[in-house]
Amino acid sequence: MEKRCYPSYSDVETLIRRSAADIENNFSPDCIVAVGSGGVVPATILKELLEVPIYFVSVKSSCTGDDHQVQESREIVQWVEKNTLEKYKRVLFVDDMIDTGATLIRCVLELNLTKTYNIFSNNETAAFVLYKKREATDINTMFDYIKVACPADVPTEVHVVFPWEREQIVANNNHYYFDIVWRSSVSLYKFIFKDSGV
Repeated sequence: MEKRCYPSYSDVETLIRRSAADIENNFSPDCIVAVGSGGVVPATILKELLEVPIYFVSVKSSCTGDDHQVQESREIVQWVEKNTLEKYKRVLFVDDMIDTGATLIRCVLELNLTKTYNIFSNNETAAFVLYKKREATDINTMFDYIKVACPADVPTEVHVVFPWEREQIVANNNHYYFDIVWRSSVSLYKFIFKDSGV
């Protein structure tokens, strides 16, 4: 039976802050590529901490076949304008989760197609994710550096629902969502009326 985990924005920011120094010291990226949609929020936060340029790509996953033989594929929906990444030697890909590893592998292969030299001989690609599934493919050979923010792998039966996903956004009975709205409202109230004596 599938279980669900609901990290808050605060949880996510804490994981990213704890990882930023390690990324800076061990890879020091020249730019960040956010893999949408899941990697957009983490990449934006990390971009502010590391103060490097950010670009956005989108990868679509699809499955074909039956229950006995399912084939999963990744299609590039949106990519960085051609030759844009040429000026950056050290590129950091950011996503929210490694489920199988196929999305990040597809991204690094696409980057190889858009560069005039072979990236596999230049120690220049890295990946950062918040979580990794226990059964994920080992993608270490595809990257020179990989940072997973959460040190424990996510069990197969657990589905992580991030705060920017629909379930957390629209579910008013979700205590994380309510807590964010409530605290924001209280802070705004105090800011507006702090000098009015109300």
